[in-house]
Amino acid sequence: MFTDPISGEKLTYDRTRYRPTQAQRDWVAIRFEDCIDPTCARPVTDTDIDHLDEWARDAGPTNEDNLHPLCDTGNRRKNLSRIHNQRQPDGTVSITTPTGYTVTTEAAPF
Repeated sequence: MFTDPISGEKLTYDRTRYRPTQAQRDWVAIRFEDCIDPTCARPVTDTDIDHLDEWARDAGPTNEDNLHPLCDTGNRRKNLSRIHNQRQPDGTVSITTPTGYTVTTEAAPF
């Protein structure tokens, strides 16, 4: 189990809940400064916290490794096209388009 280093609140919920807790939202805000969509520069506070592996369609868990900030446009693009988002071992997210073009987010600042 992974917990918030300050509050001690649980950050890993697997399939027991859909909506991220405030502690999970805060953790995502620490790890990412803005939307992971490469065409967007919105700050994380102006994005939705989204599942990399969709909760309903892909049985994606609601935990710190499966959550990331994504704007409405990026979320629609991810859900309505064959764009594939994948978290890398270093915490970055690789976004691959159907044509094979891949962009990787910046690493966390810590």
